[in-house]
Amino acid sequence: MITIQQWPDELTRTQENNCRYEAEAVIDGERYSVRARRGAPFALARVLIAAGIPDQPVSVAHSSLRGAMTYRSLHRMAELTVKESAGTPVRLGRYEERPAFLSGEPQNGGSVAPIDVVPIQTPELTECGACGQRFRPLREWSRYCSPRCKQRAKRARREAADAPIAAVL
Repeated sequence: MITIQQWPDELTRTQENNCRYEAEAVIDGERYSVRARRGAPFALARVLIAAGIPDQPVSVAHSSLRGAMTYRSLHRMAELTVKESAGTPVRLGRYEERPAFLSGEPQNGGSVAPIDVVPIQTPELTECGACGQRFRPLREWSRYCSPRCKQRAKRARREAADAPIAAVL
């Protein structure tokens, strides 16, 4: 059984956001560590899988709480993360990997050591769906060069959808 220790880094707590947590596991004398604001043990599970650790039960202990959470599978644990938003309370959710060029730090806010680093690819120029101008998108799925063009396209679609209804009346 893998034992993961987790503790908060109180110096990183802000008024708007919770503090970062550090999760650590020592396996065969090798220390693995991850820092994340949400779901540090789950991020560590992904690091352990990338390092080639075989699937086995996991126990997660928090420094200031008694007891531990146990998970039957390291691989199943790696599929999870902690999610929350303004309208949704804290809950477990399925981990979704974001494109690497969205952030300069490792995925899910963790710091990983002995893993191959893949260079970040800059996206190709794309044509804006509203004005036709060529731009470099921040996300691979972006279709518009600016919020103004996105709104212009949305209004054009809405007008096109309302036009047949107005002609019938």
